Amino acid sequence: MANFIYTNFPADFKNKFLGNDNAMAEFWSGIPEDDPRITKLKIDHRNYKETCIPIVLHGDGVPCTNSLSLDTISFESMLAKRSTGESSSSVDSIFFCTGLFTQTMTAEAFGGQYKSKREMWKPLVHSFRSAYYGIMPSHDSDGAAFVDGTDNFKLKDQPIAGKYKLVPWVLKGDMDFNVNHFEIPGHWGSNTPCPTCPCTRDDNSPMAWNHFGDGALWKGMTFTDIDLYRIYCRSYTPPKQVPLIFTPLDENGLGMHLKSSYKDTLHVADLGVSKHIGGSVLHELCYDILPGSAKENMDQIWNEIQQLYGAQQTSSQFSYLSFVSFVTGKLDSPHANYPLLGGKGAEIRHLIPILNSIWRAHMRPGNNHDRMVERVLQRMTSFYECINYTDANGVHPFHLPAHIAAKLVKDIDRLLTFYSHLSRESMLNNVMRWYIVPKHHYLWHLANEATDLNPRMSWCYANEDFVGKISIIGMSTRHGQAAAFRSHALARKYILGLFLRMYHSLSAS
Repeated sequence: MANFIYTNFPADFKNKFLGNDNAMAEFWSGIPEDDPRITKLKIDHRNYKETCIPIVLHGDGVPCTNSLSLDTISFESMLAKRSTGESSSSVDSIFFCTGLFTQTMTAEAFGGQYKSKREMWKPLVHSFRSAYYGIMPSHDSDGAAFVDGTDNFKLKDQPIAGKYKLVPWVLKGDMDFNVNHFEIPGHWGSNTPCPTCPCTRDDNSPMAWNHFGDGALWKGMTFTDIDLYRIYCRSYTPPKQVPLIFTPLDENGLGMHLKSSYKDTLHVADLGVSKHIGGSVLHELCYDILPGSAKENMDQIWNEIQQLYGAQQTSSQFSYLSFVSFVTGKLDSPHANYPLLGGKGAEIRHLIPILNSIWRAHMRPGNNHDRMVERVLQRMTSFYECINYTDANGVHPFHLPAHIAAKLVKDIDRLLTFYSHLSRESMLNNVMRWYIVPKHHYLWHLANEATDLNPRMSWCYANEDFVGKISIIGMSTRHGQAAAFRSHALARKYILGLFLRMYHSLSAS
Protein backbone atom coordinates (compact mmCIF):
# COMPACT_ATOMS: atom_id res chain seq x y z
CA MET A 1 0.00 0.00 0.00
CA ALA A 2 2.79 2.43 0.94
CA ASN A 3 4.65 1.50 -2.25
CA PHE A 4 1.56 2.01 -4.42
CA ILE A 5 0.76 5.42 -2.94
CA TYR A 6 4.40 6.55 -3.11
CA THR A 7 4.64 5.49 -6.76
CA ASN A 8 1.26 6.65 -8.08
CA PHE A 9 0.12 9.44 -5.76
CA PRO A 10 3.22 11.31 -4.51
CA ALA A 11 1.21 14.27 -3.20
CA ASP A 12 -0.96 11.91 -1.15
CA PHE A 13 2.15 10.15 0.14
CA LYS A 14 3.50 13.47 1.37
CA ASN A 15 0.25 14.37 3.13
CA LYS A 16 -0.58 10.92 4.49
CA PHE A 17 2.94 9.84 5.48
CA LEU A 18 5.32 12.81 5.70
CA GLY A 19 3.08 15.59 6.95
CA ASN A 20 4.40 19.11 6.47
CA ASP A 21 8.02 19.97 5.69
CA ASN A 22 9.02 20.25 9.33
CA ALA A 23 7.07 17.33 10.81
CA MET A 24 9.83 14.71 10.70
CA ALA A 25 12.44 17.04 12.21
CA GLU A 26 9.98 18.18 14.88
CA PHE A 27 9.17 14.62 15.92
CA TRP A 28 12.69 13.24 16.12
CA SER A 29 14.08 16.35 17.81
CA GLY A 30 11.82 15.54 20.76
CA ILE A 31 13.25 12.03 21.26
CA PRO A 32 16.15 12.02 23.75
CA GLU A 33 19.36 10.29 22.77
CA ASP A 34 19.05 7.82 25.64
CA ASP A 35 15.60 6.59 24.59
CA PRO A 36 15.98 2.79 24.34
CA ARG A 37 13.82 2.70 21.22
CA ILE A 38 16.45 4.40 19.08
CA THR A 39 19.40 2.22 20.12
CA LYS A 40 18.89 -0.27 17.30
CA LEU A 41 17.25 2.32 15.06
CA LYS A 42 20.50 4.30 14.94
CA ILE A 43 22.37 1.12 13.95
CA ASP A 44 19.94 0.13 11.19
CA HIS A 45 19.31 3.68 9.89
CA ARG A 46 22.12 6.09 10.66
CA ASN A 47 20.22 8.98 9.08
CA TYR A 48 16.92 8.03 10.74
CA LYS A 49 16.01 11.66 11.46
CA GLU A 50 15.70 12.30 7.70
CA THR A 51 14.33 8.96 6.48
CA CYS A 52 12.29 7.21 9.19
CA ILE A 53 8.55 7.79 9.44
CA PRO A 54 7.18 6.92 12.91
CA ILE A 55 3.92 5.01 12.55
CA VAL A 56 1.13 4.10 14.94
CA LEU A 57 -0.51 0.66 15.09
CA HIS A 58 -4.09 0.42 16.34
CA GLY A 59 -6.43 -2.47 16.97
CA ASP A 60 -10.05 -2.65 18.00
CA GLY A 61 -12.91 -5.11 17.98
CA VAL A 62 -16.13 -3.69 16.56
CA PRO A 63 -19.62 -5.15 16.13
CA CYS A 64 -20.12 -6.31 12.57
CA THR A 65 -23.46 -8.05 11.91
CA ASN A 66 -25.68 -9.32 14.70
CA SER A 67 -23.44 -12.15 15.85
CA LEU A 68 -19.90 -11.30 14.74
CA SER A 69 -17.21 -8.93 15.92
CA LEU A 70 -14.47 -7.68 13.59
CA ASP A 71 -10.90 -7.44 14.90
CA THR A 72 -9.64 -4.47 12.91
CA ILE A 73 -5.95 -3.60 12.66
CA SER A 74 -4.84 -0.30 11.13
CA PHE A 75 -1.82 1.97 11.00
CA GLU A 76 -1.15 5.67 10.51
CA SER A 77 1.82 7.97 10.23
CA MET A 78 2.45 10.12 13.28
CA LEU A 79 3.69 12.87 10.95
CA ALA A 80 0.35 13.06 9.12
CA LYS A 81 -1.01 14.92 12.13
CA ARG A 82 0.79 17.93 10.69
CA SER A 83 -0.94 17.81 7.29
CA THR A 84 -4.50 16.65 8.02
CA GLY A 85 -6.78 18.95 10.00
CA GLU A 86 -9.10 17.78 12.75
CA SER A 87 -12.03 18.21 10.37
CA SER A 88 -10.63 15.77 7.79
CA SER A 89 -11.98 12.24 7.48
CA SER A 90 -10.24 9.48 9.41
CA VAL A 91 -9.85 7.50 6.16
CA ASP A 92 -7.54 10.22 4.86
CA SER A 93 -4.76 9.38 7.31
CA ILE A 94 -5.51 5.92 8.78
CA PHE A 95 -4.90 2.78 6.73
CA PHE A 96 -6.67 -0.55 7.08
CA CYS A 97 -4.36 -3.57 7.45
CA THR A 98 -6.70 -6.45 8.09
CA GLY A 99 -10.05 -7.32 9.57
CA LEU A 100 -10.68 -10.74 11.02
CA PHE A 101 -14.15 -11.91 11.99
CA THR A 102 -14.36 -13.65 15.36
CA GLN A 103 -16.00 -16.69 13.78
CA THR A 104 -12.87 -17.18 11.68
CA MET A 105 -10.91 -17.95 14.83
CA THR A 106 -12.89 -21.10 15.63
CA ALA A 107 -11.51 -24.58 15.02
CA GLU A 108 -14.19 -25.33 12.43
CA ALA A 109 -12.99 -22.47 10.22
CA PHE A 110 -9.59 -24.15 9.87
CA GLY A 111 -10.57 -27.77 9.43
CA GLY A 112 -10.39 -28.55 13.13
CA GLN A 113 -7.09 -26.78 13.81
CA TYR A 114 -7.39 -23.78 16.12
CA LYS A 115 -5.48 -20.71 15.02
CA SER A 116 -4.64 -18.09 17.65
CA LYS A 117 -4.50 -14.39 16.90
CA ARG A 118 -0.73 -14.79 16.84
CA GLU A 119 -1.23 -16.35 13.40
CA MET A 120 -3.04 -13.20 12.32
CA TRP A 121 0.07 -11.15 13.09
CA LYS A 122 2.58 -13.29 11.18
CA PRO A 123 1.90 -11.70 7.77
CA LEU A 124 1.42 -8.27 9.36
CA VAL A 125 4.74 -8.40 11.19
CA HIS A 126 6.40 -9.71 8.02
CA SER A 127 5.04 -6.72 6.11
CA PHE A 128 5.89 -4.14 8.78
CA ARG A 129 9.42 -5.58 9.10
CA SER A 130 9.90 -5.00 5.37
CA ALA A 131 8.58 -1.45 5.76
CA TYR A 132 11.02 -0.92 8.65
CA TYR A 133 13.95 -1.86 6.42
CA GLY A 134 12.42 -0.06 3.44
CA ILE A 135 12.78 -3.01 1.05
CA MET A 136 10.04 -5.14 -0.49
CA PRO A 137 10.27 -8.73 0.82
CA SER A 138 11.67 -11.59 -1.24
CA HIS A 139 9.45 -14.26 0.34
CA ASP A 140 6.14 -14.56 2.17
CA SER A 141 5.59 -14.73 5.94
CA ASP A 142 6.02 -18.53 5.91
CA GLY A 143 9.40 -18.30 4.17
CA ALA A 144 8.17 -19.46 0.76
CA ALA A 145 9.52 -17.70 -2.34
CA PHE A 146 7.06 -15.66 -4.37
CA VAL A 147 5.72 -17.26 -7.53
CA ASP A 148 7.44 -16.14 -10.71
CA GLY A 149 5.42 -13.51 -12.57
CA THR A 150 3.29 -12.31 -9.64
CA ASP A 151 3.31 -8.69 -8.47
CA ASN A 152 5.16 -9.67 -5.30
CA PHE A 153 7.83 -11.43 -7.39
CA LYS A 154 8.28 -8.39 -9.65
CA LEU A 155 8.64 -6.01 -6.69
CA LYS A 156 10.87 -8.13 -4.44
CA ASP A 157 14.00 -6.46 -3.09
CA GLN A 158 12.91 -3.08 -4.52
CA PRO A 159 12.70 0.09 -2.34
CA ILE A 160 9.22 0.49 -0.91
CA ALA A 161 9.09 4.28 -0.79
CA GLY A 162 12.40 5.63 -2.04
CA LYS A 163 14.61 6.53 0.91
CA TYR A 164 11.81 6.36 3.47
CA LYS A 165 11.21 3.65 6.06
CA LEU A 166 8.21 3.09 8.30
CA VAL A 167 9.16 2.62 11.95
CA PRO A 168 6.46 1.20 14.27
CA TRP A 169 6.65 3.61 17.21
CA VAL A 170 3.29 3.48 19.00
CA LEU A 171 0.80 0.75 19.80
CA LYS A 172 -2.49 2.21 20.94
CA GLY A 173 -5.99 1.01 21.61
CA ASP A 174 -8.54 0.11 24.22
CA MET A 175 -6.80 -1.74 27.08
CA ASP A 176 -9.29 -4.63 27.02
CA PHE A 177 -8.70 -5.21 23.31
CA ASN A 178 -4.92 -5.17 23.62
CA VAL A 179 -4.91 -7.61 26.53
CA ASN A 180 -7.44 -9.99 24.99
CA HIS A 181 -6.15 -9.71 21.43
CA PHE A 182 -2.45 -10.18 22.19
CA GLU A 183 -3.18 -12.68 24.99
CA ILE A 184 -0.65 -11.03 27.31
CA PRO A 185 -0.75 -10.73 31.13
CA GLY A 186 -2.73 -7.86 32.59
CA HIS A 187 -6.44 -8.59 32.19
CA TRP A 188 -8.38 -6.33 34.58
CA GLY A 189 -10.16 -9.33 36.11
CA SER A 190 -6.99 -11.28 36.89
CA ASN A 191 -4.82 -11.19 40.00
CA THR A 192 -2.31 -9.07 38.05
CA PRO A 193 -4.59 -6.48 36.43
CA CYS A 194 -2.03 -4.41 34.51
CA PRO A 195 0.02 -5.20 31.37
CA THR A 196 2.49 -2.41 32.18
CA CYS A 197 3.64 -3.36 35.69
CA PRO A 198 3.53 -6.41 38.02
CA CYS A 199 0.94 -4.98 40.43
CA THR A 200 -1.46 -7.39 42.17
CA ARG A 201 -4.90 -7.52 43.72
CA ASP A 202 -3.49 -8.18 47.19
CA ASP A 203 -4.96 -5.23 49.11
CA ASN A 204 -2.44 -5.61 51.94
CA SER A 205 0.59 -5.45 49.68
CA PRO A 206 2.63 -2.40 48.59
CA MET A 207 2.19 -3.93 45.11
CA ALA A 208 -1.61 -3.53 45.29
CA TRP A 209 -2.94 -1.98 42.08
CA ASN A 210 -5.16 0.45 44.02
CA HIS A 211 -2.36 1.62 46.34
CA PHE A 212 -1.46 5.09 45.05
CA GLY A 213 0.58 6.40 47.98
CA ASP A 214 4.32 6.97 48.15
CA GLY A 215 4.88 3.38 49.29
CA ALA A 216 3.38 1.85 46.14
CA LEU A 217 6.25 -0.31 44.87
CA TRP A 218 4.72 -0.95 41.43
CA LYS A 219 5.31 2.69 40.50
CA GLY A 220 9.00 1.97 40.04
CA MET A 221 8.57 -1.38 38.29
CA THR A 222 7.17 -0.50 34.88
CA PHE A 223 8.12 -3.14 32.29
CA THR A 224 10.99 -1.92 30.11
CA ASP A 225 13.26 -4.96 29.66
CA ILE A 226 12.06 -7.61 27.21
CA ASP A 227 14.00 -10.45 28.89
CA LEU A 228 12.48 -9.69 32.31
CA TYR A 229 9.08 -9.41 30.63
CA ARG A 230 9.58 -12.87 29.10
CA ILE A 231 10.25 -14.29 32.56
CA TYR A 232 7.10 -12.61 33.85
CA CYS A 233 5.01 -14.06 31.00
CA ARG A 234 6.41 -17.55 31.59
CA SER A 235 5.45 -17.40 35.26
CA TYR A 236 1.80 -17.77 34.28
CA THR A 237 -0.07 -21.07 34.12
CA PRO A 238 -0.26 -21.73 31.26
CA PRO A 239 2.71 -19.56 30.22
CA LYS A 240 1.99 -16.45 28.15
CA GLN A 241 3.80 -15.66 24.92
CA VAL A 242 5.40 -12.33 24.16
CA PRO A 243 3.53 -10.93 21.11
CA LEU A 244 5.41 -10.81 17.82
CA ILE A 245 5.24 -7.02 17.82
CA PHE A 246 7.41 -6.95 20.97
CA THR A 247 9.71 -9.79 19.88
CA PRO A 248 13.13 -8.41 18.79
CA LEU A 249 13.87 -7.89 15.11
CA ASP A 250 16.70 -10.43 15.18
CA GLU A 251 14.15 -13.03 16.36
CA ASN A 252 11.83 -12.31 13.40
CA GLY A 253 9.60 -10.05 15.47
CA LEU A 254 8.71 -6.42 14.92
CA GLY A 255 11.05 -5.17 17.63
CA MET A 256 8.72 -2.62 19.22
CA HIS A 257 9.72 -1.57 22.71
CA LEU A 258 7.40 -2.27 25.64
CA LYS A 259 7.19 1.44 26.44
CA SER A 260 5.59 2.03 23.03
CA SER A 261 2.33 0.50 24.25
CA TYR A 262 0.53 3.69 25.24
CA LYS A 263 -2.65 4.10 27.26
CA ASP A 264 -5.58 5.77 25.53
CA THR A 265 -6.97 9.00 27.00
CA LEU A 266 -10.39 8.31 25.49
CA HIS A 267 -10.95 4.99 27.25
CA VAL A 268 -8.82 5.45 30.38
CA ALA A 269 -9.55 9.10 31.27
CA ASP A 270 -12.69 10.27 29.45
CA LEU A 271 -14.67 7.01 29.47
CA GLY A 272 -12.95 5.79 32.64
CA VAL A 273 -11.91 7.97 35.56
CA SER A 274 -13.85 11.05 34.46
CA LYS A 275 -17.07 9.01 34.21
CA HIS A 276 -16.70 8.05 37.87
CA ILE A 277 -15.78 11.58 38.95
CA GLY A 278 -18.68 13.12 37.03
CA GLY A 279 -21.16 10.58 38.33
CA SER A 280 -20.18 11.04 41.99
CA VAL A 281 -20.10 14.86 41.74
CA LEU A 282 -23.57 15.06 40.17
CA HIS A 283 -24.90 12.57 42.72
CA GLU A 284 -23.59 14.61 45.66
CA LEU A 285 -24.85 17.90 44.23
CA CYS A 286 -28.34 16.49 43.73
CA TYR A 287 -28.71 14.50 46.94
CA ASP A 288 -26.38 16.16 49.48
CA ILE A 289 -25.32 19.69 48.62
CA LEU A 290 -28.18 21.67 47.06
CA PRO A 291 -31.17 22.44 49.31
CA GLY A 292 -34.10 21.60 47.02
CA SER A 293 -35.63 18.30 46.02
CA ALA A 294 -33.48 16.00 43.89
CA LYS A 295 -35.44 16.95 40.76
CA GLU A 296 -35.25 20.67 41.51
CA ASN A 297 -31.51 20.33 42.13
CA MET A 298 -30.99 18.46 38.86
CA ASP A 299 -32.89 21.13 36.93
CA GLN A 300 -30.77 23.82 38.56
CA ILE A 301 -27.53 22.01 37.76
CA TRP A 302 -28.52 21.54 34.12
CA ASN A 303 -29.39 25.24 33.81
CA GLU A 304 -25.98 26.18 35.24
CA ILE A 305 -24.24 23.76 32.88
CA GLN A 306 -26.00 25.31 29.89
CA GLN A 307 -24.99 28.80 30.97
CA LEU A 308 -21.35 27.76 31.31
CA TYR A 309 -21.49 25.96 27.95
CA GLY A 310 -22.44 29.26 26.36
CA ALA A 311 -19.99 31.39 28.32
CA GLN A 312 -17.04 29.07 27.68
CA GLN A 313 -18.09 28.16 24.11
CA THR A 314 -17.61 24.49 24.85
CA SER A 315 -17.18 22.51 21.63
CA SER A 316 -18.61 19.15 22.77
CA GLN A 317 -21.78 19.40 24.84
CA PHE A 318 -24.38 17.12 26.34
CA SER A 319 -27.73 17.78 24.73
CA TYR A 320 -29.39 17.04 28.08
CA LEU A 321 -28.51 15.69 31.51
CA SER A 322 -30.88 14.06 33.96
CA PHE A 323 -30.82 11.38 36.66
CA VAL A 324 -30.69 8.74 33.93
CA SER A 325 -27.31 10.18 32.94
CA PHE A 326 -25.55 9.12 36.14
CA VAL A 327 -27.83 7.03 38.40
CA THR A 328 -27.17 3.34 37.72
CA GLY A 329 -29.92 0.86 38.43
CA LYS A 330 -33.47 1.91 39.35
CA LEU A 331 -34.21 5.63 39.63
CA ASP A 332 -36.30 5.07 42.76
CA SER A 333 -33.19 3.60 44.46
CA PRO A 334 -30.51 6.16 43.55
CA HIS A 335 -28.20 5.15 46.41
CA ALA A 336 -28.18 1.42 45.69
CA ASN A 337 -25.34 1.48 43.13
CA TYR A 338 -22.24 3.50 42.36
CA PRO A 339 -23.08 6.52 40.15
CA LEU A 340 -21.49 6.60 36.71
CA LEU A 341 -21.80 9.40 34.18
CA GLY A 342 -22.90 8.22 30.77
CA GLY A 343 -22.11 9.96 27.50
CA LYS A 344 -19.51 10.22 24.77
CA GLY A 345 -15.87 10.70 25.60
CA ALA A 346 -15.60 14.28 24.34
CA GLU A 347 -18.82 15.27 26.12
CA ILE A 348 -17.48 13.98 29.44
CA ARG A 349 -14.03 15.49 28.91
CA HIS A 350 -15.49 18.95 28.34
CA LEU A 351 -17.95 18.64 31.24
CA ILE A 352 -15.30 18.13 33.95
CA PRO A 353 -14.06 21.78 33.97
CA ILE A 354 -17.68 22.94 34.09
CA LEU A 355 -18.48 20.67 37.02
CA ASN A 356 -15.37 22.07 38.69
CA SER A 357 -16.85 25.58 38.47
CA ILE A 358 -20.30 24.46 39.63
CA TRP A 359 -18.89 22.51 42.60
CA ARG A 360 -16.81 25.47 43.76
CA ALA A 361 -19.91 27.65 43.66
CA HIS A 362 -21.95 25.29 45.86
CA MET A 363 -19.44 23.49 48.12
CA ARG A 364 -19.98 23.91 51.84
CA PRO A 365 -17.50 26.32 53.51
CA GLY A 366 -15.11 24.59 55.88
CA ASN A 367 -16.27 21.10 54.88
CA ASN A 368 -13.21 18.82 54.51
CA HIS A 369 -15.06 16.34 52.29
CA ASP A 370 -16.15 19.06 49.86
CA ARG A 371 -12.64 20.44 49.79
CA MET A 372 -11.31 17.00 48.85
CA VAL A 373 -13.85 16.74 46.00
CA GLU A 374 -12.76 20.19 44.84
CA ARG A 375 -9.15 19.01 44.71
CA VAL A 376 -10.11 15.99 42.59
CA LEU A 377 -11.98 18.22 40.13
CA GLN A 378 -9.17 20.76 40.05
CA ARG A 379 -6.56 18.12 39.29
CA MET A 380 -8.65 16.49 36.56
CA THR A 381 -9.34 19.90 35.02
CA SER A 382 -5.62 20.66 35.13
CA PHE A 383 -4.87 17.31 33.47
CA TYR A 384 -7.12 18.26 30.56
CA GLU A 385 -5.52 21.68 30.35
CA CYS A 386 -2.11 20.02 30.04
CA ILE A 387 -3.12 17.78 27.14
CA ASN A 388 -4.77 20.78 25.46
CA TYR A 389 -1.46 22.65 25.51
CA THR A 390 -0.52 24.31 22.22
CA ASP A 391 2.73 25.98 21.19
CA ALA A 392 3.19 29.54 19.99
CA ASN A 393 1.75 28.55 16.60
CA GLY A 394 -1.39 27.04 18.12
CA VAL A 395 -0.21 23.47 17.39
CA HIS A 396 -0.43 20.49 19.74
CA PRO A 397 3.21 19.30 19.92
CA PHE A 398 4.28 15.68 19.48
CA HIS A 399 6.03 15.94 22.84
CA LEU A 400 4.86 18.11 25.73
CA PRO A 401 7.35 20.60 27.18
CA ALA A 402 9.08 19.17 30.24
CA HIS A 403 7.33 21.48 32.70
CA ILE A 404 3.89 20.66 31.27
CA ALA A 405 4.55 16.91 31.35
CA ALA A 406 5.84 17.18 34.93
CA LYS A 407 2.72 19.10 35.96
CA LEU A 408 0.51 16.47 34.33
CA VAL A 409 2.27 13.69 36.26
CA LYS A 410 1.92 15.60 39.53
CA ASP A 411 -1.77 16.34 38.86
CA ILE A 412 -2.65 12.67 38.37
CA ASP A 413 -0.49 11.51 41.27
CA ARG A 414 -2.29 13.91 43.62
CA LEU A 415 -5.71 13.26 42.07
CA LEU A 416 -5.42 9.54 42.79
CA THR A 417 -4.40 10.26 46.39
CA PHE A 418 -7.41 12.53 46.92
CA TYR A 419 -9.75 10.14 45.12
CA SER A 420 -8.53 7.23 47.27
CA HIS A 421 -9.32 9.26 50.38
CA LEU A 422 -12.87 9.89 49.14
CA SER A 423 -13.27 6.22 48.27
CA ARG A 424 -12.18 5.07 51.74
CA GLU A 425 -14.39 7.66 53.39
CA SER A 426 -17.41 6.52 51.36
CA MET A 427 -16.74 2.89 52.22
CA LEU A 428 -16.49 3.65 55.94
CA ASN A 429 -19.78 5.57 55.78
CA ASN A 430 -21.41 2.80 53.74
CA VAL A 431 -22.06 5.21 50.87
CA MET A 432 -21.70 3.98 47.29
CA ARG A 433 -19.66 6.71 45.66
CA TRP A 434 -16.10 7.29 44.43
CA TYR A 435 -15.57 3.79 43.15
CA ILE A 436 -12.00 2.80 42.23
CA VAL A 437 -11.51 0.67 39.10
CA PRO A 438 -8.37 -0.50 37.23
CA LYS A 439 -8.64 2.51 34.91
CA HIS A 440 -7.54 4.66 37.86
CA HIS A 441 -4.35 2.60 37.90
CA TYR A 442 -3.96 2.88 34.13
CA LEU A 443 -4.36 6.67 34.41
CA TRP A 444 -1.20 6.81 36.53
CA HIS A 445 0.71 5.01 33.77
CA LEU A 446 -0.86 7.27 31.12
CA ALA A 447 0.39 10.34 32.97
CA ASN A 448 3.92 8.97 33.23
CA GLU A 449 3.94 8.00 29.55
CA ALA A 450 3.21 11.66 28.78
CA THR A 451 6.80 12.49 29.61
CA ASP A 452 7.87 11.11 26.21
CA LEU A 453 4.70 11.45 24.09
CA ASN A 454 1.81 13.88 24.18
CA PRO A 455 -1.30 11.83 25.16
CA ARG A 456 -3.16 13.46 22.27
CA MET A 457 -0.84 11.62 19.89
CA SER A 458 -1.99 8.24 21.18
CA TRP A 459 -5.67 8.79 21.89
CA CYS A 460 -8.21 6.88 19.83
CA TYR A 461 -10.86 9.40 18.83
CA ALA A 462 -10.13 9.28 15.08
CA ASN A 463 -9.52 5.53 15.24
CA GLU A 464 -12.96 4.90 16.76
CA ASP A 465 -14.45 6.73 13.79
CA PHE A 466 -12.27 4.76 11.37
CA VAL A 467 -13.17 1.30 12.69
CA GLY A 468 -16.82 2.33 12.53
CA LYS A 469 -16.41 2.95 8.80
CA ILE A 470 -14.61 -0.38 8.37
CA SER A 471 -17.45 -2.09 10.23
CA ILE A 472 -19.93 -0.69 7.70
CA ILE A 473 -17.86 -2.14 4.85
CA GLY A 474 -17.67 -5.42 6.74
CA MET A 475 -21.45 -5.56 7.06
CA SER A 476 -21.75 -5.22 3.30
CA THR A 477 -19.70 -8.40 2.78
CA ARG A 478 -21.78 -10.73 4.92
CA HIS A 479 -24.34 -11.85 2.34
CA GLY A 480 -23.69 -15.35 1.01
CA GLN A 481 -20.14 -15.66 2.32
CA ALA A 482 -18.65 -17.64 5.17
CA ALA A 483 -16.84 -15.57 7.78
CA ALA A 484 -13.42 -16.91 6.72
CA PHE A 485 -13.85 -15.35 3.26
CA ARG A 486 -15.33 -12.01 4.23
CA SER A 487 -11.97 -10.45 5.07
CA HIS A 488 -10.94 -10.75 1.41
CA ALA A 489 -14.08 -8.98 0.21
CA LEU A 490 -13.65 -6.31 2.90
CA ALA A 491 -10.06 -5.63 1.84
CA ARG A 492 -11.00 -5.38 -1.84
CA LYS A 493 -13.78 -2.88 -1.14
CA TYR A 494 -11.57 -0.80 1.13
CA ILE A 495 -8.71 -0.66 -1.41
CA LEU A 496 -11.10 0.32 -4.18
CA GLY A 497 -12.54 3.11 -2.04
CA LEU A 498 -9.11 4.37 -1.06
CA PHE A 499 -7.94 4.39 -4.68
CA LEU A 500 -11.03 6.22 -5.92
CA ARG A 501 -10.72 8.79 -3.14
CA MET A 502 -7.09 9.58 -4.11
CA TYR A 503 -7.81 9.40 -7.84
CA HIS A 504 -10.70 11.87 -7.70
CA SER A 505 -8.69 14.14 -5.41
CA LEU A 506 -5.86 14.12 -7.98
CA SER A 507 -8.29 14.75 -10.84
CA ALA A 508 -9.87 17.68 -9.00
CA SER A 509 -6.49 19.31 -8.44
